[in-house]
Amino acid sequence: MQLAGGGRRRGEPERKQIEAMLQQGSLVYWQGPQTRVLTERFREICPLRHVQTCSSGTAAIHIAVAAAGIGPGDEVITSADHSPPWQGRSPASSANDAGGPSRTARE
Repeated sequence: MQLAGGGRRRGEPERKQIEAMLQQGSLVYWQGPQTRVLTERFREICPLRHVQTCSSGTAAIHIAVAAAGIGPGDEVITSADHSPPWQGRSPASSANDAGGPSRTARE
C-alpha cells in the first residue's frame, strides 16, 4: 500500500504475516503464533503475571468483570453509555450478564 508522500505502509514482512494467518484456518485464532508473540512482547514491556488476549472490546470487558469477581448482587457503576449503535454491547450489559445490577455514574 502506497502512502501519500511516497512511503509504504506495508511491505514484504507484513505480506508474509498475513499469508501465515490465512494458512492457519481461522482469522480469529486467538491461540495462534501471532498471539503468542504479542503476549510475549507485551510481557517484556509490562511484566504481569496474567495476560489474557481476547477477540474484541466486549470480550475484554467480560474478562475484566469475571476477573473482578463480579456476580449476582454486586452493583457496577459505569461511565455513561456512549456505545455506538453498531457495537450493541456496553460495560453495563457485561455487568448485567454477570448477575449484578448496573447504573451509570450520572444516575
